Amino acid sequence: MALFSRLSVSDSVRRTVIGNKAVSTERPVDIRSSKKAGPAPEAARGENRRILPGRAILPNRLALLLGATALAGLIPLSPDIVHAQVLINQNGGNGGNGSGYDGDGGNGGAGGNAVHVNNIDQSVPAPALPLVSAYDVTADGGNGGNGGYGFLLLVGNGGEGGNGGNAGSASATYTASLFTEGNFHHGMVATATGGQGGDGGGSGGLVFADEGDAGHGGAGGNASATATASSIIETTGENSFGIIVDASGGNGGTGGNAVSAGYANAGEGGNGGSAGTANGSNAGQIITGGRFSYGMIVRSAGGRGGDGNQSSSILSDPAAMAAHPPAAAMLRVKIPVR
Repeated sequence: MALFSRLSVSDSVRRTVIGNKAVSTERPVDIRSSKKAGPAPEAARGENRRILPGRAILPNRLALLLGATALAGLIPLSPDIVHAQVLINQNGGNGGNGSGYDGDGGNGGAGGNAVHVNNIDQSVPAPALPLVSAYDVTADGGNGGNGGYGFLLLVGNGGEGGNGGNAGSASATYTASLFTEGNFHHGMVATATGGQGGDGGGSGGLVFADEGDAGHGGAGGNASATATASSIIETTGENSFGIIVDASGGNGGTGGNAVSAGYANAGEGGNGGSAGTANGSNAGQIITGGRFSYGMIVRSAGGRGGDGNQSSSILSDPAAMAAHPPAAAMLRVKIPVR
């Protein structure tokens, strides 16, 4: 997050405010800050709160964030969002892991259609469980299962990783007052992210070993979050975003490794999933009080491709092949002439 932050130690007492602005992937918004004054955040909450006029500390900061995340990537948003005070969950199920020789991982299930309107005041006071947000609406694809490890005495064959499921559609609308206290507690979340591809299974065999290729990431879906004019969303801790909207594709898995005294073939990484569509709109107030706590993040990025793995064998190393001829040459037999 340091790539996007210009905060100093004194910024820990500032609040960022977004008021009466609409935000999407096509339209940036200025973020303003003001010094905190008066009573603690809990006492300051209510209909008669007064937001002190401030100066723009980083115009178009959100535009910088949105553009840079597609290149540099953020800490994955939706995989870490596992609890919520109000959770509308239409996520696809995860695929099972493969087992044993040539056991393929299962594919992740597709996300469903999650639509919800929340008119109730909510708060997440400290202390709370890690990564608890106040209001989540999710339709993520399920993760693919990992391939099994394949080993027999002479040959080995690892299982393929399962593909991540495609995301569905998630739409969240908030009209009331929302408050979270403590670090890593987001306000409002809407995600439709593709599932992660499963890793390929490794393999081993004396003569031949063929690993499993990784699964591909699922495609992102459609995610939208709307905070109406009557809404107030406030977070006080660090790394606690006001609104998160994410429709990114899933990452590809990692290929399996192969080990053999003869020939070994390492696994290929999986492809990343394509991005979906993400939209965020705010007509009310968003207030964040901690460092690295952005008012709104709207993200739609393609998934990363997975890494291929390595193989270890005599035939994979040219120097080793020269010192140890292939098995076919070693099996030549002289037939005596009578």
